[in-house]
Amino acid sequence: GSPLELYHHPVNQFVAGFIGTPKMAFLKGKVSAVSSSDVTVALECGPEYQLPHQSTNLKIGDDITMGIRPEHIEVVASDASPFKVRLDVTEHLGADTYCYIKLGNGEMMTVRAPGDFSADYGQNAALIPDLTQAHLFDADGKTIPRPRTPAQAA
Repeated sequence: GSPLELYHHPVNQFVAGFIGTPKMAFLKGKVSAVSSSDVTVALECGPEYQLPHQSTNLKIGDDITMGIRPEHIEVVASDASPFKVRLDVTEHLGADTYCYIKLGNGEMMTVRAPGDFSADYGQNAALIPDLTQAHLFDADGKTIPRPRTPAQAA
């Protein structure tokens, strides 16, 4: 596929992790509910999210990984979201700031924030992921399809 097709709709977790800088965050979790059009994921790092994905082969209790790109997450005040984190290092790069973040379960991830973003080491914060841009991968690393937005249609 084209680079944008691979970016928006990778066929597996390996491809998703290979495309994009900084790399996509992979958050481990379990399926807590399924329907024909949605999958609810309870992440090990704390929050639970209902995502629009085709859950044809999933069942409650299955291991799952949610992938989210650094540019599809917003850092907010700690009381603004159930996705609690602790800020580690912020790297100012001009137009962008990379925030290296420690999750509740000890995992680390990177978030791309605006260039003028300011925070202190160890500061408590929260994250708001754009769930329309989130990816789900089954226990074998295969993509669970999600709806295509008009901008992503092939």
